[in-house]
Amino acid sequence: MTRLLRQLGFLTAFVLAGFYVFALMAGPNGWPAMMRKRGELLEAERKNEELKQQISREEATVLELREGGPARDRVIRNKTRKQKPEETTIYFTDPVPGSKK
Repeated sequence: MTRLLRQLGFLTAFVLAGFYVFALMAGPNGWPAMMRKRGELLEAERKNEELKQQISREEATVLELREGGPARDRVIRNKTRKQKPEETTIYFTDPVPGSKK
């Protein structure tokens, strides 16, 4: 009889432990939360990679402008809205709101 009770006790403990693990994984802080956080982590990593690429492009632009040359001249002319004598520049403006064409 004691052997049967001991086996029944182990079985009960095993079933309760299994139910506890199931309830823990199915709860609000279980598997769904883990998958949601994994998605957020992947999104943050993707955004981080995009920002790294943007930084490298900006650094290349800054280096190009620092060294001078045609890129620097072009930026200065765009900012000051001046041009070289042999250049022709066309500026487009936004249409006036309310006027139909």
